[in-house]
Amino acid sequence: MVQRSIGRDLQQRLTFFPAVALLDPLQVGKTTLAKVVQRELGGPSVYCDLERASDLARFQHDPVFFLG
Repeated sequence: MVQRSIGRDLQQRLTFFPAVALLDPLQVGKTTLAKVVQRELGGPSVYCDLERASDLARFQHDPVFFLG
C-alpha cells in the first residue's frame, strides 16, 4: 500500500471527533485507508459505506441513535 500522510491526520482527527467521513473520487483508496486506520486504532469502531443500501438505511432511519 502507498503510505499516505492523510492516515496520520485521520487518526489525529479521530481523537477529537467521534466520527469522520472520507470523501474523494472513486478508486483512490478510501476504503483501504479506513480499514488500515481502523485496524491500527485497535479499539471498537464502525465502518459504514453509504453506497451500501443497508448502511444508508441505518442513517436514514435514525442517525442520532446509530451514531450514539
